[in-house]
Amino acid sequence: MARDITTEPWKVELKAWAPLFRNPFTDIFGCVMTHASGNKCHEFEGRFGDCMEAYGPHRGVKDCRNYFNDLMECQLMTKQFARVDAMQKERARQYKAGELKERYAKPPNIDAY
Repeated sequence: MARDITTEPWKVELKAWAPLFRNPFTDIFGCVMTHASGNKCHEFEGRFGDCMEAYGPHRGVKDCRNYFNDLMECQLMTKQFARVDAMQKERARQYKAGELKERYAKPPNIDAY
């Protein structure tokens, strides 16, 4: 099940997105728990942060939903895991039905790369 920004736990997280009071310490240490350090999700987080900054915390919950869903998909990889699980189930079904002779495919040769 894909997580959506409109579910209650994510609304609480969005309210904690920006500090209550901005000061030099929040500016210095605000990047500690982000993906801005070159992680694979840093572009998604940047787009979501820009959208939330533009629309604010109240309207941003509705208008930035797609950016948030992309960020959560990048972090949690729910669609990727569901796709791998579906492929494994299909291969097991084909093996049980006799469509495949071997349960797993042979690995590539050692010097294939």
